[in-house]
Amino acid sequence: LVGLHLVDAILRRCAYYLTLPHLADQVSVLRVMDAAVRRLSSDKSLLLPAVHKMWPSLVSKLREMRIALKAEAAEREYAGDSTRLLMTKEPGSNRAKTLALPELLRVLETVAVLTGDFLSLKFSDDTWPELFLLMELVNPSSLLSSSPGGGRRGKGPSNRETLDVIEGSS
Repeated sequence: LVGLHLVDAILRRCAYYLTLPHLADQVSVLRVMDAAVRRLSSDKSLLLPAVHKMWPSLVSKLREMRIALKAEAAEREYAGDSTRLLMTKEPGSNRAKTLALPELLRVLETVAVLTGDFLSLKFSDDTWPELFLLMELVNPSSLLSSSPGGGRRGKGPSNRETLDVIEGSS
């Protein structure tokens, strides 16, 4: 149990370090968050409050990446779809800001699977709108004629469709 409290403390500190400017640091923090959530899954009394505390930082990072991706698309359009812009991975570039997206999506998936219904309202209110906007930026044709859910019931694409489209972009 002492080890789980240490993992809990580490997870709570990760939210702060997620704001670090360097991509490698962000990826490392996201990997630690994913591992910590998995480790805490055996004790819901520690997991759920920790996830509740870190949730705003995850949503904020997702929103930040969506905005950077939108700016990158605008830059690309302005530059006439120059491949030079696509290849830019300088620390301050919009492209560099989105390179941690697959890791962030992995953390969100882990949290969703391990917490069950605990965050279902937060997912539908905070995360799905951002993921849907990301999908529109990455691959508009994949949205099945822009109809949310593509004929299925619900507010948008399935988890797997969302992850497949976004992870395919990186």
